[in-house]
Amino acid sequence: GDSGGPQLRKGRLGRWELVGVTSGPGAPDVACSAGPGLYTSAPAYADWIRKTVRRRA
Repeated sequence: GDSGGPQLRKGRLGRWELVGVTSGPGAPDVACSAGPGLYTSAPAYADWIRKTVRRRA
């Protein structure tokens, strides 16, 4: 599958923005490539991501 893959969109200034991360297939017994995907919101975890990346840099 492609779990962990990015869901991107172009922002107002033309830059790509990460808006989601693939969590897995959105339907039982259906491959990610053949059906809907289940995504986790990246902006909802933005503070945690910043703190975690900052700690490890």
